[in-house]
Amino acid sequence: MAQRYAPEKFSEAKLKMIRRYLPERWADAARGPTTRSVPMKTRRPHAMRSTTSRDALARLHAGIHEEKFLHERIQTFMESQGKQLPQKPITPSYQELLSKREAMDRELKELRDNLQFEDSEGEGEFPRLTDDQEDLIDETLQGPRKQVVISCFNVDLTRESIATLSPGAWLDDEIINIYGQLIMERAHADQENFLKVHFFNTHFYPFLSKGFAQVKRWTRKIDIFSMDCVLIPIHLGVHWTCGIINLREKRFEFYDSLGGPGAVHIRLMRHYLEEESLNRKKVPIDLSSWTDYTPNPSTGECPAQMNGYDCGVFTCFFMEYASRAAPFDYGMDQMPYFRRRIILEIMEQRLLPASC
Repeated sequence: MAQRYAPEKFSEAKLKMIRRYLPERWADAARGPTTRSVPMKTRRPHAMRSTTSRDALARLHAGIHEEKFLHERIQTFMESQGKQLPQKPITPSYQELLSKREAMDRELKELRDNLQFEDSEGEGEFPRLTDDQEDLIDETLQGPRKQVVISCFNVDLTRESIATLSPGAWLDDEIINIYGQLIMERAHADQENFLKVHFFNTHFYPFLSKGFAQVKRWTRKIDIFSMDCVLIPIHLGVHWTCGIINLREKRFEFYDSLGGPGAVHIRLMRHYLEEESLNRKKVPIDLSSWTDYTPNPSTGECPAQMNGYDCGVFTCFFMEYASRAAPFDYGMDQMPYFRRRIILEIMEQRLLPASC
């Protein structure tokens, strides 16, 4: 025969103990009793139901009564303290949610309209994104992740890849490759205002690390010695950096937003240029007067990264600034803007003006 389970009685002292040591139970009971559903198992005829099942049902009903009784005792206790019970949350209607969304959209539009990039020491002014451009960026990020959002430079870029430009994400190498191609395309189109630039994609450096023979055919259609600078994105496992062969200044440069050492990478770039000269020009190149340059972000020589995920964005703009020999005038504060700007530039297949 099923046992009867009486709901527990709660004294004032026990109420205080529940409130102090079982705050979650106190909060649940204070909001009022809830209906608990009984898990549905394989149905059996009534005669076959065990006493254990009836006991469980009796305990469940007793628990509901106990919860109701506890709610009433808490209500009495709170009233004696001159306080009110917390109210159950009200579920808003669809129309209320829609009105709230529209109000938020209006507020965001006002903020966007009034947004101004304030000058700060060492930081420049950047082109402001229009409402239409902001809308294009938002639309690009919405939809199936595997959908191709744009095809450019022989790459079908999916939304999954471009979503790596969302805040807090590590950049996909295809983003860096397309951005480098945009830099090179701009330089070719306007040689009066930009340096002559060649960009090696993200696959170049891993092959170069295996030996010059792996990359000797990469320049069969170009002469890098006719360039002002060569841009080389370098991936160090979980971190993006940038190597630059600055032929105009006769300098090997390595940029790391976290301030890592560059000696190994500069040595490899030196070796590459020596081998490239022998292979293409059939003469050795004298690099004795060339200098090495690894700026330190901690001393302000180059922009410093203060998190673990913006290195790809820093690398893109190390290359972009180098392509026009511009001094660095950005920092961490510009990273959210730069991420959205890159999305726009990829979708429009052109780089924005350098400054306002």
